[in-house]
Amino acid sequence: MSNDNPKKFSPVFFAFALFCFLLPFLTVSCPGGRATLSGYELVTGTQINGQKVTSEPLAVLAFVAVLLGLGMSFSRRKEAMIGTGIAGAVAAVILLILQSKVSRDVANESGGTATVSYEIGYWLAVLALAGGAAFSFYIQSRLRRAEDAGAGVERAARKPDAPSLVKGTSETSETKSQGGA
Repeated sequence: MSNDNPKKFSPVFFAFALFCFLLPFLTVSCPGGRATLSGYELVTGTQINGQKVTSEPLAVLAFVAVLLGLGMSFSRRKEAMIGTGIAGAVAAVILLILQSKVSRDVANESGGTATVSYEIGYWLAVLALAGGAAFSFYIQSRLRRAEDAGAGVERAARKPDAPSLVKGTSETSETKSQGGA
């Protein structure tokens, strides 16, 4: 598997997370009924039964982090791989914080009569973002190990008098030319 092939897979996590924002994210249930909101509606705001629901700042931040992660995942620069991982991790953490905040806000505003349940879009987005972050960090570590291995081979090729890496032998070119031990 070449180093480029896994990197091409990275945008899939972020594109899927964006898709998840179109799915049902949360459902608010109260004695008067239920309302289900998508992640997109949390980002942009919406109307429910004539009541305006404003956009949720944490949802907006998570959405922006997903967009940044998606954008960076197309970059060929190795620094972008770190940024992609950070964006995915930040977006996942923000969504987890959002869960706590929305649940608390709904309980406070309803006097404890309303509950919030988190739907498939929310959970898939969290998983996709955490997976995208982990995948990005994994690929970055593989690239770094490959570079380190390449640098080690290059150093050994430039320095013929370097000691042997085999335990117990420390032949140099000088001892070899003497027919040494």
